Amino acid sequence: MKNFIKKNIHIISFVFYISIFTYIFIFSLNNIINFWTYNELHINYSAGFVPRGFIGTIMLELNSLGIEKNFFYSSLFYIFSIINIYLFLKILKLKFKNILIFIFFVFNPSFILFSFYDLGGYARLEIFGIFAILLHTYISIIKNEKQNKKLFYYKLFFFLIFPLLIINTLIHEVNFFLLPFHIILSWLIIKNETSIIDKLKFFSPYLIFLPLALFFWFNPLSSEKVLIIYDLIKDKKNLSPLIMEAIGAPIANRNDFSEMISPISNLTKFFSIFLFYLIPIIIVFNSIKRFTVNSFFLNLLVILPLFPLFYIGRDWGRWFHLILFVFFCINVYLIQEKEFISNNRKKFLNIIFMILVFFQFTFTRIPHCCNLVEKNISIYGGIISKMIVFNNLINNKIDVESRFKSFN
Repeated sequence: MKNFIKKNIHIISFVFYISIFTYIFIFSLNNIINFWTYNELHINYSAGFVPRGFIGTIMLELNSLGIEKNFFYSSLFYIFSIINIYLFLKILKLKFKNILIFIFFVFNPSFILFSFYDLGGYARLEIFGIFAILLHTYISIIKNEKQNKKLFYYKLFFFLIFPLLIINTLIHEVNFFLLPFHIILSWLIIKNETSIIDKLKFFSPYLIFLPLALFFWFNPLSSEKVLIIYDLIKDKKNLSPLIMEAIGAPIANRNDFSEMISPISNLTKFFSIFLFYLIPIIIVFNSIKRFTVNSFFLNLLVILPLFPLFYIGRDWGRWFHLILFVFFCINVYLIQEKEFISNNRKKFLNIIFMILVFFQFTFTRIPHCCNLVEKNISIYGGIISKMIVFNNLINNKIDVESRFKSFN
């Protein structure tokens, strides 16, 4: 039995993920899981070139051709959830031979399970940014198997990754903050294989993001543009121009950070939750490959650019989720395959490790948003909590209409 699980753990994990996210997909065909994002997807280019208008333009064009908005909305996030699951498991399979490490990451509430354990984190536009960093990491790993590593990487980067990064920034400005990860990962890959001139040629296209970022951040979605967009949408059910206007508010006018640090115990509570997940991940990576001064600074370089998000938006759990994914991807590229706590002399550590994995998976989650103290939100969640919710849904013990707006 043990050998069967070890041999097929990636398949078992994929089936597990598919099962829970397929349930969310079916549920989301009738119920708007994330009302905010649903409104966000209606922002389009009918009022000019505006932030976050890329997907909305596509959705409304397809809707005019007969594709229902609820199907597009639900399918979009389901498909990219499945793609991210596939890439995540492929990376784990390529890098980790030890089943304990594999299980640790699969059942960790801060990675794939984040948006399942707290549905407020599901159907969010940073899913495309996560897709890009997983895809870039996967390509960077498999390139070593190719005969011409440099040509293979260059082709995929310039014809796949880089266009994807441009699209991602048109989808949501949060993806701007993930660009340093891609720059640093590329640097690690090409630094010893190219001349200074070649490096300048490689990284010069990134300059396109500077005017794009400045244009979006200094030309926000004004109330006038929101009204133009809203008036031109034929089916206005479940739409709120006030939400669209709030989405497009200038960064200078946001005061979410001041709300999130009042009381200050909310700050300590959120960061305690973050450390609860981060420290075990650090221990795992450090046990495989000891952190050096160089790797420490690499991690800082990819993580620090994400910290302005804590000022821009109150969804701090989402930002921690992004940080942990970035931390995972940069370190999984750096490590070499190696067994972890696998010999008989370390059985005690195995037991402690398994207890931690079981506890996090079963009883905890990262709350996606807001003032935990004021709203009395805790880390409690996990698979047990979700099983109770599913049982109540099946037995009609939950008033779905009071929690989710319906498409019908």
